Amino acid sequence: MRCRLAEERDLAQVQAMFHKIVDHMNATGVCIWDDVYPCAFFAEDIAHGQLFLLEDDGGALAAAFALSPDCEGDSVIGWQQPDARALYLCRLGVNVERERRGVGMLAVREAARLVRESGAQWLRLLVCEGNDPAMRLYEKAGFTRGSGAFDLTFYDGSSLHEFGYELRV
Repeated sequence: MRCRLAEERDLAQVQAMFHKIVDHMNATGVCIWDDVYPCAFFAEDIAHGQLFLLEDDGGALAAAFALSPDCEGDSVIGWQQPDARALYLCRLGVNVERERRGVGMLAVREAARLVRESGAQWLRLLVCEGNDPAMRLYEKAGFTRGSGAFDLTFYDGSSLHEFGYELRV
């Protein structure tokens, strides 16, 4: 597998992969993403140089993730070193055809490597309550859960309860 920075020409392929991921998540009862999120953010991620792709040796898309310098809700999580430099893992998705083959773990390890190379000390993220597969992945990868939680409320009154996880890199 190879990790590379996404380019504008990759946008349609990334969005198509994530639409399949959303369909799969909904079918398995993890209904946290929809037709808007996360796909609406990928063009901006690419423009800011923060979307990364994992490709197999043949160039097929296996996973994608964003690394952001900030994260909404960051201030309400009890991090181990809240003032230390951190990057935030966002919008990690694994191609449904590659599920349960270690691709998610590989993506997390690549994200940690990129964070370490940037000079940051922590890789952090928020994960929605009920996203048990993601929580298991992060815990298996060595992340620890911070105290507290962030409630993201939408215009229609619905909300997501998110927990913070961090990994010292």
